[in-house]
Amino acid sequence: MRTRYSHLLLALLLAALAGCAHVLPAPAPLGARQQVLAAATAYLGAPYCRGGRGQPCLDCSGLVLAAYREVGLDLPRSTAAQMRSGSPVESLEPGDVVFFAARRGCPECRVTHCGIYLGEGQFIHASRSNGVMVSELAERHWRQRYLGGRRYLED
Repeated sequence: MRTRYSHLLLALLLAALAGCAHVLPAPAPLGARQQVLAAATAYLGAPYCRGGRGQPCLDCSGLVLAAYREVGLDLPRSTAAQMRSGSPVESLEPGDVVFFAARRGCPECRVTHCGIYLGEGQFIHASRSNGVMVSELAERHWRQRYLGGRRYLED
């Protein structure tokens, strides 16, 4: 009799454990920087349009605006105003905004383009010719026009 109950208890225990095996832990909530990056990368491939702030198209500052809106921050609309706000950074971290001048080697030139730093030398931006895409800061075009980065999120 004892053996029959042991087998029954073992079967019930195994059934209960098998049911638990399908329960996955809830994913950890994303930090603000990761939310900004996730929001920005969700737009990959979206077409460019001047003045666009989201669906169906956006421009470079509109991409930054839309991504930061995901964490509850309302940044200025224009690239120049975005560059004037935030804290200047020496060392870029993912989620920082990077800015570029119209002409190469012209730090006093008007800022004309921006993107969000992804890490490992890459940034996401809305290109007039290719829509939302990822580029390398080390590419000659971007390296020669780079003005600096701004931080809107503190760790």
